[in-house]
Amino acid sequence: MARTVDHIPVLIGGGRDPSEIEISVMGKTEDRDKMHELGARLFTIHTGGPTPDLTELCEFLAWRDKLSA
Repeated sequence: MARTVDHIPVLIGGGRDPSEIEISVMGKTEDRDKMHELGARLFTIHTGGPTPDLTELCEFLAWRDKLSA
């Protein structure tokens, strides 16, 4: 099964200007640098359950803030 990050080059192909395409992804934390490098700017982080574990979300927000600094 292909991961999300493997599909980004296909999505921006076909002669379209990649800057005209908003790439949104739902992926694992370990793929975020590669997805951002390939142009993704809208990330979806999943949480769930009555007592969700927000660790991944907190890690993502710290990464985003560091990237934006």
